[in-house]
Amino acid sequence: MNIKQAFPSKFLKAADLDGDRVLTIRSVAIEDVGTDRTEEKPVVSFQEIEQRLVLNRTNADTIADLYGADTDEWAGRQIILTPSETDFAGKRVPCIRIRTRAPGGATAPGDGDIRAAKAEVWAAWRKANPGASEQELAESLKAAARKYLGLPIELFTAAQLRQFVADGFVRKPAELPLGDERHFSEDDIPF
Repeated sequence: MNIKQAFPSKFLKAADLDGDRVLTIRSVAIEDVGTDRTEEKPVVSFQEIEQRLVLNRTNADTIADLYGADTDEWAGRQIILTPSETDFAGKRVPCIRIRTRAPGGATAPGDGDIRAAKAEVWAAWRKANPGASEQELAESLKAAARKYLGLPIELFTAAQLRQFVADGFVRKPAELPLGDERHFSEDDIPF
């Protein structure tokens, strides 16, 4: 028996994680935390577990980068918690961090070639939006991607990028072969 598990806390600790853990946000609320309950911080509740996560500035900013600054918009979104370490009071101590990619992000194993998938999406988007400037194309593609998965397109996996095209959010002309990069270089792809 792990003695630390004999005294469960209502708040998650790094010791509660056995590697990365994907959880779905239920809500975020300001609560009194700390031993004397005089400090107020945002606290995340999850759908899968009873324990909650007290947000520090680093983790709050990471979630905001993924899903926007409005915490009401975080409900139903998934995050990846990972055990880590940080410096506190001159010592290395365990902590919880939020991964900087959403679940299914671009570094997922077995996902295929992300560069080729990005080239496919960009080529199809350009073909579907003739006459648009590069800036207009980039902005409209990013907006459509956020609407499609609720994530920045930079966090899509290769499989998600290809599905984005296949689902009609980007019309993919039959005459355009996959990965055709003859008309632009990788540096021209804005994500």
